[in-house]
Amino acid sequence: MASGTITDRDELREVVARARMLGYSVSYSELEDYSAAVAAPIFNHRGQAVAGLSLAGLEAHYEDENLSLLIQKIKQTAEEISRQLGYKQQAR
Repeated sequence: MASGTITDRDELREVVARARMLGYSVSYSELEDYSAAVAAPIFNHRGQAVAGLSLAGLEAHYEDENLSLLIQKIKQTAEEISRQLGYKQQAR
């Protein structure tokens, strides 16, 4: 278990709720210490989350302007894959 692994049920619920609201998640040292990842869901034609797309690397590369760019790219790519699976995003 890495130092950032979420083991508290309430904290995990908060992280999942925030990811649903934002459409992506960012994690630090959850899989391995000093690593980070950005992830976004992939939806099918029924609007069901059927997969996820993530990009992981060294934690030092997931800061400041790099993080904003990585979030933008992972969301765009996940949305494009979802569209190819027939997903049509609902208006919020």
